[in-house]
Amino acid sequence: MNPKKAKALALKSVRRPLGTARKVALAERDPNMMFLGDIDDPCFDDALIGSIELPCNGHVACYDYAKCVVCLMQANEWDRETALDWMEFNVVGAYVGPKGPVFYHPLEDE
Repeated sequence: MNPKKAKALALKSVRRPLGTARKVALAERDPNMMFLGDIDDPCFDDALIGSIELPCNGHVACYDYAKCVVCLMQANEWDRETALDWMEFNVVGAYVGPKGPVFYHPLEDE
């Protein structure tokens, strides 16, 4: 990481210590890892659960899908259906390349 970028991240981490620190720690695994929102945008930080190592592709950020929907509902004062529509079309449906984030969907108990 170049010194200017490191300094910018350090300054942003003062403003948003939790989210930025988590994203920076994950980005150390793979500097090309992409996140939802800006590096200092806290909107999806609660949904960021770690990274997944893909064979021959390195690490990518992993988000809890259900928590992403909740984040959208809270940030925009949307109902669940609107947040789900936005999530599917604008987030999951937007291919941003091989380093784009993936989404965790737990098995639901029957």
